Order: sequence, then C-alpha cells, then structure tokens
Amino acid sequence: MTLTAMLTALLWSSCLEVSRSKWEEARVALPLTQQAPGEPPAHPTPQHLTQVEDKPTRRERSLSDEDGSDQAMSGNVSLSDEGGATSGSTSRSFFARDPILPDDYIKEQRPGIASGAPIEVGVAMWLLAVQEVDEHSQMVVLETDLMMEWHEDRVLIPAEMTDPESYIVLQSSVLSTLWYPDVTVSRLRSVSTPTLITKAMQIYVKQNSTVRLIWRVTMGVGCKMNFQPYPFDHQRCHIQIESYTYQVSDLILYWLDIGQNGLYIADDIHLENFAVQFVPNNASIQIYGTESYPSVAFDLHLSRQLSSYVIQTFLPQMMFVLISWCSFFVPPEMVPGRMTLCITTVLTISTMYAAVSRTGTPASSYFKAIELFGIINVFYVFAVLLHYTNILRILSSHQQTKKITVVEHRSASLTTRSRGCCRSRKKTEPWQVRPAFPGGGRLTESWTTSRGGASTETFAAVAARLDNLAKIFFPLSYFLVQLAYWVYYTF
Repeated sequence: MTLTAMLTALLWSSCLEVSRSKWEEARVALPLTQQAPGEPPAHPTPQHLTQVEDKPTRRERSLSDEDGSDQAMSGNVSLSDEGGATSGSTSRSFFARDPILPDDYIKEQRPGIASGAPIEVGVAMWLLAVQEVDEHSQMVVLETDLMMEWHEDRVLIPAEMTDPESYIVLQSSVLSTLWYPDVTVSRLRSVSTPTLITKAMQIYVKQNSTVRLIWRVTMGVGCKMNFQPYPFDHQRCHIQIESYTYQVSDLILYWLDIGQNGLYIADDIHLENFAVQFVPNNASIQIYGTESYPSVAFDLHLSRQLSSYVIQTFLPQMMFVLISWCSFFVPPEMVPGRMTLCITTVLTISTMYAAVSRTGTPASSYFKAIELFGIINVFYVFAVLLHYTNILRILSSHQQTKKITVVEHRSASLTTRSRGCCRSRKKTEPWQVRPAFPGGGRLTESWTTSRGGASTETFAAVAARLDNLAKIFFPLSYFLVQLAYWVYYTF
C-alpha cells in the first residue's frame, strides 16, 4: 500500500512539471497583441492605437457610401468637407456641417414679417395607431407623425443645391435656433415623444427654402362621449390642431394636399371593441373673445362592436326570460317546484343586471340602453312570479270558500232533521248551495254558486285558463317590446 501511494505521487508530480514547462513555452511564443489564457487583457500599444485612429469614422463611411450609391440619381455637389476639399456627390440629401442661418437671424421673429403677409403653414399627419380608448376618463391615445411645412426665406441655401428635389438634413438641435410654428392640440391631456437614441424627429430644408418638420408624437386627447345609447353608441372625437400664439393675421394653417386631405392612415389600425374611421375637416378659425386663431381638424369616429355584448349580456338575459316561461307548463299544485323555478330566475336575472350596471358600463349619471334592456328582462321574469302568486291566491280563496260551504251544509242538515220528516221541505233558493253528496264531496273540486245563478268552475280549469293566457301574452308582448328596442337603437 505504501509503495503504491509513493509511485502514484511521483507520477502526478512528473505530469505537473511537464505541463508547466509547456505553458511557459506557449506564453513566450504569443504575440504582443494577444494574451495568455487566464491573464488580464494587455493594453494596446501606441502603434496599434495610431492604426485605429487612421481609419475613417462610421459617419464618414456612411456618407461616402451614400454618395456612391446615389450617383446615378443626381449630379449635385455636396457641401464642403471639414478639411476644405469638395467631392462630387449624386445624393439629393445633404448633411449641414456649417450654419445655414445668418448671423442676424432672430428665432422669435416669424418668417415674412417684413412683408406683412401671414405665413402659411401646411399640416399633415400620419395616424399610426389608436393605442387606447379610455371610456372612464373619456380620452383617446393616438400615435402619430405630425408634419409641418413652411417657407423660411432667411436660410442660406448652398449654391451647389441646384436640384429642386434636393434638401438639407438638419439635426434636432437646430430647433434651439430655428423658428417653427407653436401649434397645439385642443383638449390635450398628455403628450410624449419616443426616444431610443435621439428624439424621433426629422428636419429638412428644401432647395426652395421650404422647411419640413416631422415629429413623432403620442398624444392623449380628451373626447366628449355620450353613453346613453351604450352599447349601440357611436362616438365622435373632434381633434383640433391650432396655433397657440399667432392669430390669423400672422399665421394660416391648412391641410397639405397629400394622402387623404392631409391624413395618412395606417392599414393595420384595429381595435377590438370599435370600428375606427378618420374624417378630415376643412381649415377653420377659432374665436376666443376678440382673438381669432387658425386651426385644422379631423374627426375620429368610433363605432362600438356589438358581438361581445350580444354573447355576454343580451343572449344570457333573454335565455333566463325564456326559462321563466317554463313555469307555465308546471301544474299549479306543484307549489315547491314551480315556486323554486320562479324565484331562481328572478334572483339570477337580478344578479346579472347588477353586475352589468356596476362593472360592465362606463360611469355616468344618466340611463343607458343596456340598463334599459336589463330592466325589461327583470320586469318580465318578475311578472311570471306575480302570475303564479295570483294563481296561488285564487287556490287559497277557493279552499277557504269550500270550508265555509261545507259548514253551512252540515248546519242545514241538522236543522232539517230536527224539524222532522213530516214537515214539507221548502224550495231551495237560487243563492243557496245544495250539496250533491253528504259531506260535500263534490264541493271539494268546485266553486260556490253566486246569488245570480248556479254556474260552477273547477280550480284546475281556472288555473289552466290563466296559464294558457300567459303562454300567449308573455311571449307576444316580449317580442314586441324587444322589436321596438332594437329598432330604436340600431336604426
């Protein structure tokens, strides 16, 4: 055992020495730009840094690639490089490296103020999505690209820009020195601009000194909604873009002649509960007291989809109304079964109505169409219960009358026997009851006669007659009421 352990230890030590020697040889053979496994990264040498710095930057590579790829499109000449050299360019887009605004440019002064004519600002909007329709706060959230275009005669257009389709691309930082319209949206509640690396914004200056500003904006706009015909309602949200500072004497807004009268509508705009439609309006003037401000507007129409409400609300309530009519086919003598059916349907339809009124409808102080539908169903189910209660009242009164008649019969029999059989019997008056059998056996199934005649009707016949009338009256009246309800709210 001891000899075996010693041999094993000797073998392991020799293996470790061989591995260490090979590691040292591999480390010496590595170049300076690499590092051995397990070692910290080596710092680059000055020669390596110089080589990296000599390479063109990513922006310069993208500009050169763009200039080369668009060579067949145009024959323009680009702006001067930073080193002063110029190069041939065929791209219609330019990146401004030098200021395009004169030294005496005043941002607070609108273009064309010297001529006295108002500046015309064209507006267009890309409607990308309807993110949310908040019925409780009466607000819609839209994702849009807002575009404005105006003529700025004070910008310095390079002489190399001879193509009318060419333009200069500006950075978003130029807005700190460039005049732009201060438009706003009426009833604006929230606004945000998505930002990944920089703000989602595009600024162009065309060859004819036209400035185009495109800004992606997610805005929440208040929308006055009327929920009286809910869920048959059709909401119209009026979204108005207007100037906040400049009146019509200084600025005019109009829809650009692009898209659908200035609106670009995405094809994939879809909401689960609404059918969406956008309708642009003509330019108008908003008057606030003695001041008039220019504006453009469009309408957002929201038509509610009824499929979910029919499946979740209308059909279940109508089904329980039909179930309550099944009690007309249950014999009135089966009081526990028929009463249980009536009570169960009343409680169920009442619970459904309360659930829809509290959580399934927007909060409002007025009566809504879906609540009216629930009240109609509750009324008809409760009327079925009242119908059976009336039948039970008739049965109870019949049983009490039968008992009184039997007592009177027995008293009359005792009186007749006490007078003796030899005395002549008096003729029975029409209003008196003559039992067919001793003990009133036939009266247990008949009504007492009235003073006006001797007509009788069994309780079973009365109950059957009332149920037969209910089988006709309840479905017919319910159908007519539902027909009037649906015609009124859908047409």
